[in-house]
Amino acid sequence: MILCAAASFVVGIVGSAFPILKSRKLSTASIQRRFYWTGCVSALALLFLARLDRWPSNLYLIFICGTVVIAIAFFRTSHIKINGRIWAAYAVLRRPDAPPAVPQHHDEV
Repeated sequence: MILCAAASFVVGIVGSAFPILKSRKLSTASIQRRFYWTGCVSALALLFLARLDRWPSNLYLIFICGTVVIAIAFFRTSHIKINGRIWAAYAVLRRPDAPPAVPQHHDEV
C-alpha cells in the first residue's frame, strides 16, 4: 500500500511539472481533456492496486469513485466529448473547442 501511495505521489509531482502544452493540431481544450482523463484513470488504477487485498469491496469503491469523476466532468467541465459532441450540464460548457493555440504554417497544411 505504501508503494502505491508513493507511486501516486511521484505521478502527481511529475504530471504537475509539465505545463499545458501548445499544439498545432490540438486545441488547448483537447489537451486539457486528455490530461484530465489520463489523470483520473491513473488515480483509479492506483486506488485499485492500493486496496488489492480487498478486491470485492474494491470494485464497489472504484465504481463509486469513477461515477463521481464522470459527474464532476459532466457538471463542472467540458471534458466529456463523444463523436465530436461535448456532453455537459450547462450550455456554456458545450461550446465548440477553440482552434489550436499555435497557428499552422501555410505550407504544412
